[in-house]
Amino acid sequence: MTKAELRSHMIKMRSSMSEEDVIIKSNRIFNNLSSMKIFKNADIILCYASYNKEVMTKEILNYCLSNGKKIAFPKVDGKNMDFYYINSPDDLKQGYKGILEPETSFMVSEEDVLKSVLILPGTSFDRTLNRNGYGGGYYDRYIDRYRPGHVIGIAYEFQILTSIPHDVYDKKADYIVSEVKIYGK
Repeated sequence: MTKAELRSHMIKMRSSMSEEDVIIKSNRIFNNLSSMKIFKNADIILCYASYNKEVMTKEILNYCLSNGKKIAFPKVDGKNMDFYYINSPDDLKQGYKGILEPETSFMVSEEDVLKSVLILPGTSFDRTLNRNGYGGGYYDRYIDRYRPGHVIGIAYEFQILTSIPHDVYDKKADYIVSEVKIYGK
């Protein structure tokens, strides 16, 4: 199966999930993520705004805002993506492909990225921490350019396979968190 075929297959599987299943599994994933020392000790979280039945990130946002952590979300500009800090969910508005993006101008500095934890979306992952995204390469280019302190993929257990096709430019996660377990180095 090619990366594109796998991506399409996984998006269909995810789309078939019930809203209740998405909420339950997303909450379990958040509980596993928030138990990680790396996440708890991080001052800066780079997150994504979930859409189309991706693992929900609302709890991550609420946790960060309630616990004095800085949180930033990506904004796409052409072929590049940068993260911008937000202070409230109201700072997110529909942007690229209908995904919520920050309306603020407080871009995360390169220095801050180095100490951050990046929460990574994906259509599939494997047990050796490879990721198949959506095919645009935005996260791969961002990780290559800025080198976040830690990269944690979050996914439903069915999205984590023994092995997936990957290329040399595809960036790996340091950890992958599902509703069942935490995979990592």
